[in-house]
Amino acid sequence: MIGSEAEILKTISVGLLMGFGFGLIQEIRGRFGAMKMYALLTAGVALFTALNFLIVESFGANYNVVAWTADPTGILQSIFIGVAIVGAGFVFKSDDLGHDAVSLFSSIVIMSGAGVAVGLEKYYLALIVTFMAIVATELALLIEDKILS
Repeated sequence: MIGSEAEILKTISVGLLMGFGFGLIQEIRGRFGAMKMYALLTAGVALFTALNFLIVESFGANYNVVAWTADPTGILQSIFIGVAIVGAGFVFKSDDLGHDAVSLFSSIVIMSGAGVAVGLEKYYLALIVTFMAIVATELALLIEDKILS
């Protein structure tokens, strides 16, 4: 078992803080938008990883092991590839957005992960991850506007 929703939230929080710290260093070096991007990206990847294990665990518990004919993680891989294609389109087609396009992609990643959590009936997890993404984005904007500018 990968853990309770509280344990998964702890994992995502660690990812968020790690990305935020890395992004802060990048912001100090003049790469604006990095705090949001790295915080949401690392939290999103942590969420996708945890949900991947949760899907495998749930699939194994609900079906006979002999009946496995497909890898249930393919669902998440397909979702993530689709999200990456959409995000890459924003980054490459948005000359005027600059770092905002990358921040947008990071937001798409985290919210896609929240969507998977909802699909797995982990509503509390999805709600908290969404709240964490909003707080991270707003905190990054506040620091960018008040401290780094």
